[in-house]
Amino acid sequence: MSVNIDKEKFDKFEAVRKSGKYNMYDKTARYETDLTGKEWLTIMKDYGKLKAAWSANNNNNNGDK
Repeated sequence: MSVNIDKEKFDKFEAVRKSGKYNMYDKTARYETDLTGKEWLTIMKDYGKLKAAWSANNNNNNGDK
């Protein structure tokens, strides 16, 4: 089953990543958001693809790129 990551979910992940407070593989980082474990792992696995999909120059609403 596919996990859908929309821009809002990706932005929550990015906020934690950009804070620099956590190793993103540490469970504590995820607890700073309301993302599920599956959502977190999907973003970790597909980070490059999702970042490209949700870049500032791309304002569509489909994270399944």
